[in-house]
Amino acid sequence: MSGNTLTITDNRTGKRYDVPIENGTIKAMDLRQIKTSDDDFGLMTYDPAFMNTASCKSRITFIDGDKGILEYRGYPIDQLAEQSTYLEVAYLLLHGELPNQTQLSEWISNITYHTFINENIKKVMDGFHYNAHPMGMFEATLGALSTFYPDAKEIFDADSRWKQIYRLIAKVPTIAAFAFPVAMYEAAVLMASMPVQQFEDTESARPVMPNSIATYSSFSTPTTNRTAVRMRCAALAARTRIPSQPWGAPLRRFMALCTVARMRWCCAC
Repeated sequence: MSGNTLTITDNRTGKRYDVPIENGTIKAMDLRQIKTSDDDFGLMTYDPAFMNTASCKSRITFIDGDKGILEYRGYPIDQLAEQSTYLEVAYLLLHGELPNQTQLSEWISNITYHTFINENIKKVMDGFHYNAHPMGMFEATLGALSTFYPDAKEIFDADSRWKQIYRLIAKVPTIAAFAFPVAMYEAAVLMASMPVQQFEDTESARPVMPNSIATYSSFSTPTTNRTAVRMRCAALAARTRIPSQPWGAPLRRFMALCTVARMRWCCAC
């Protein structure tokens, strides 16, 4: 009898069973052999809410909630949060190790290439009600990506799988930024500024931006504010409709610059 097994005695039949122990667990299917008769389905486990069930093996994540431990590929989550970027951690999860400088440069280049989203995807998002919850908009738009990239169904093609990985990592921050509702902000303020006039949006019941100051010529914003500013610029570019006023063209150019800045921050943050 091996020392790395669990011996179970069925008091109903008097039979004994040796069940292998692996990583401190036994397989629930190994209990199926414990029967009272040949037509018995076999013993099953009952564990509401998975309070004592390991559902999978993972080489990516280790969690011990009682001890407050969370590791990605063996790295403590607090260390990664303090010393690594979003894209470095994404690389780590997929490849098993943090990238060197050459690998990181190539990784960022591949992700950046797929950052922009199709104009029709923006139209899909524009169809949501102005006060729709950002998470609902995000989930629906993410699901809609499969209709824009039918090659994603080629799951046995390694090159296709990597392309979908690049697309998702690149487009998720962009989609999240576009999903940020107009009602959550009043103005985008950076360093150099230009006035944005107030106008009436007669085409929809969306909130109209008040007189505000917005900028396009400088983006040396402190790192702690980049996310907030990126979100505001994305919402401004994605959700505001430009009226046919004399100053509409300059404002449209401003929107485009905001979008470019947002795309850059999506890759840098």
